[in-house]
Amino acid sequence: MGRKQLILTLVCTVSGLFVWEGPTGELSAATVYAAELPDTQIDALVKSAFQQYRESWQISAELGAQLDQHHKQLLAVVDKGISTNGSVLAEREGAEQTEPAIEWNFWLNLAKRLNDPSLLPALYTWLSASEIPDRYLYQETLLQLIPQGKEQQLLSYLPEASSDGAFTILMTLSEREKITDSQLEQWYLPYRDKPQWEGFINFLSAKSDYADLLAKWYDDPALSVEQQRQIAQALLGDDHLDLLRDIAMSTKDIYTEQLIDAFLLRNHGDRKAAERLIASSEQNGFLVSVDGLTEKTLAELYPDSMLSKGIAEYRKIRGQVYFYQEAEGDWYAYQSYGEDFAQPVQAIAKWTAFLNKFPLHPAADDAAYRLARCYQQTGNFAQALHWFLQAQKSGDRDLSYDAFGQFLYVLDTEMADGRGVHSADVQLPAWTKAWIDYSQAVERLRQGAYAEANEALKQFLAQYKGKDLFQPALLSADLNSTVASSAERYPFWEEVSKQQRLANELANLRSQATNATGEERARLQYKLAALIYREPLLFYNHLWLGGRQSFFWFGQIKTMDYNETLADYIGRFNNYSQAIKAFSTVDLNVADPETAAKTLYSLALSNSKLLEYGEEVRYYASRVELGEQLLGYCHTLTERYPQSALADDALLLAYYYSLDRAYLQQVVQNYPQGDMVTTAKELLIAKQERANDPLRSYLPYQTVDVTDWRVPSDIKDWVEQNKQNPQYRDWKRSGDWAYIYIASKETEGVYFQAAADRQGVTFGFSRYALPKAWQKQEQVIRLPYRFIQQKSLVWEQN
Repeated sequence: MGRKQLILTLVCTVSGLFVWEGPTGELSAATVYAAELPDTQIDALVKSAFQQYRESWQISAELGAQLDQHHKQLLAVVDKGISTNGSVLAEREGAEQTEPAIEWNFWLNLAKRLNDPSLLPALYTWLSASEIPDRYLYQETLLQLIPQGKEQQLLSYLPEASSDGAFTILMTLSEREKITDSQLEQWYLPYRDKPQWEGFINFLSAKSDYADLLAKWYDDPALSVEQQRQIAQALLGDDHLDLLRDIAMSTKDIYTEQLIDAFLLRNHGDRKAAERLIASSEQNGFLVSVDGLTEKTLAELYPDSMLSKGIAEYRKIRGQVYFYQEAEGDWYAYQSYGEDFAQPVQAIAKWTAFLNKFPLHPAADDAAYRLARCYQQTGNFAQALHWFLQAQKSGDRDLSYDAFGQFLYVLDTEMADGRGVHSADVQLPAWTKAWIDYSQAVERLRQGAYAEANEALKQFLAQYKGKDLFQPALLSADLNSTVASSAERYPFWEEVSKQQRLANELANLRSQATNATGEERARLQYKLAALIYREPLLFYNHLWLGGRQSFFWFGQIKTMDYNETLADYIGRFNNYSQAIKAFSTVDLNVADPETAAKTLYSLALSNSKLLEYGEEVRYYASRVELGEQLLGYCHTLTERYPQSALADDALLLAYYYSLDRAYLQQVVQNYPQGDMVTTAKELLIAKQERANDPLRSYLPYQTVDVTDWRVPSDIKDWVEQNKQNPQYRDWKRSGDWAYIYIASKETEGVYFQAAADRQGVTFGFSRYALPKAWQKQEQVIRLPYRFIQQKSLVWEQN
C-alpha cells in the first residue's frame, strides 16, 4: 500500500468530497468554483460555510460572495437542509457533540440570505418540531420570506403545530397585524387539550396586551389543573397582584398557591403570602422550586420551622454553608466539597437520618444527591443509582440535571462491567434493566471482547429495538422537555445498530489475525487498529444521546478534582487511546516495512489526536507524556524506515509538537522531493516567535482534608509535624500518589497549581486572606505520582 492509499485510510468523506487532515488538524481540499458547480462541490461549499459559521457564528464576506454566485444551486441545498430539520451537517466532534441549534441557525441564515419564498414550504415543516432551538430567528426568517398579505396561510399549519410552532405562528401573525381577543378565543378552543394550547399561553404571556384574556381563561372550567398552573405562571407579574392574591387564597391546588405566594414574598415582601407558604411547606413540602433568597427569608421569619431546623442540620452534616451564594465560590465547586465527602461512610448514616427526619425539606434532593455521591465513593453503586434517582424527585428539584447525569455517569463509567449492579437491599426501576444490559455490552466492546460484545448488542437489539427506552426514565424527573427533545433528535437505534456491525467486523478481524502468521497477521492487526481509529463513536454509550461532554462540563465532572475512575474511563472510552493499544499489538519486527511504518505513524497520529481531543484527556495522561510518546514514534519511524513515504510527514508532525527547527531542516535536506518540503521551507523562513513548550499543561489534582479517608496515616503524621510552621511547604510520595502540603496561618487560605512541560514540573502557590465567613480547613493536595516521576521540580511562590 502506497502513501496515497494510507491517506485514504484516514479519509473522511463529506457530501461526496474527499477531505483529509493534516498534522495541525486543518482540512485540505481542492475546490474549483465555476458558473455551474457539480453537486458534490456545491455541497462542499455549503459544508465550508457551516464549518466557518460553527466557529464564529457568521459567514465571511468572501465565502458569502461565493455562495451568492450559485443562488439556484444553493436554493436546492438549503431547501433539503431545512427539510431534514437541521441534522445533515453537524459532525459529532470528540465522538459525540451534536449541534442542532447551530445547524438550524445556519440554515435560517442562508434562507434569509437567499430571500426566496419558495423555501417557505420547507420552513413550515419546522412548525411541528417539538423544540425550535431559536424561535425568534425562525420568526424573523418567516417574516422576511412571507409576502405581505399572505401571513394568514400560517393558520393552516396550526392543527399539526407543536407548542413552539403555535407560539411562532401567533407571534409572526401579531407582527403583521393586531390579533383580537375574539380571534384568539376562536382559534384556541379546538386545542385546549392539545400541545398547541401551551403555545397560546406562552404567546399571551409574552404580549402584555392580552393579560385580561389570560385571567379570563384561568376560570375556564374545561381546563385541567395543569393548564391552570400554566396560566398562573404566565400571570406572575406586577400588573395582576390583586388577581394573584385572590387565586392564592381561593385555589385548592397547593402547587398554584405556593407558586404565587413565593412570587409575592420574593418580589413584594408579602407577609400573608409568607405565612401561607411556610404553613403549606410544613405540611406538603415545597412543590415548587424556591430560590435561596425566599428560603432564607422564610427561615429567618420562622426560626422554629422544619425549614429552619433542616437548614441547621444540613450545615452540620456537610460542614459547609447552606446557601451557595454565601460560599463566595462557583456553584460547581460548592457542590463538590464537604466534610461528608471526606468521611463518606459516616456521612451515609447522617444523610439517611436527615432524609427520614426532613423528607419534605427543599434540601431533600441535595441530601439524596450527596448520599448518592457518598455511596459512589464507597463503591456501593446500586445504592448510588437508587439515590440519584430519588434526588430527581425530591426537595426543590434544582439538582435534577446533575442527578440524572450522575446516574448515567455511574452506569457508564463506574459499573458498566456489572460490578455492584444488583444489590439485595436495592430494587432499581424496571426500565433500568435495558440501560444496564446495553451499558454492559458497550463495556465488553471497550474491554476488547469483540465477539461477546457483538452477541450482547445483537441480543439487546432483538429485545428492545424500536422501544422507547427514555420516556420511562423521565416520568419522575424534571427533565422531560430537555431529554425528550434529545431522544427525539438523536438516532439512538441507528447508532447502536452501527455499533453492533462494527463489533462484528472487529470480531472477524481479530479471528483472522489470530489464525494468520507473519506479515499477514501484522497487516490484519493494523487493519483492526485503523478501524478503531476511524470510528469515534465505537465505544460510546449512546444512552447519553450525544450529551456526555455537555454534562461533563455542566454536571460537576470536569470541575471536580482529579478522578481515578474518570482517568481509567478515558482509556476505555476514547477511540484514540484504544487505537494506540491496538496499533501497539503489531510486531514491527515481523511486519513488512510498509505496514511497520504506517503503524508507527498511526501511533504518533493517535497521540496527536489525544493531545487535541479535549480537557478530559488530562486525567488520563499529561500532554508531556503524550507528546513524548508521539516524538518517540516519529523518531523510530525516521530511524528505522528513512525511505518511507511517511518519514517527512513524521518529521513535520514532530516539529509541530516540539517547535524544534531541526526537524524542518531534516525535511529539506533528506526529502527534497517530498510533499512536505514546501511547508518546511516556509516555516524555516517565517520569523520564529518565542513560544511556550507546545506540550506545557496544567496537571489535575485533588484537594482533600487531612482527615479524609483517602489520606494515609504517614501523610497525616507528616502534616501534623509541620502544620505549626506557616512557611512550610513540601511534597512527599505515598504509594501511587504525590502529596503536597503548604502550611498557612489560621487566617489564610492557599492557592495551588501544578504545571508540566518537557523541562520539568512547577508547583506554583500563594497564600491569601480568608473571607471572614470562612473557616480554615487543614488540607493536602495530591496528584498521581506518574505525572511528576523522573521530572525536575521547581517551586514558585506568587
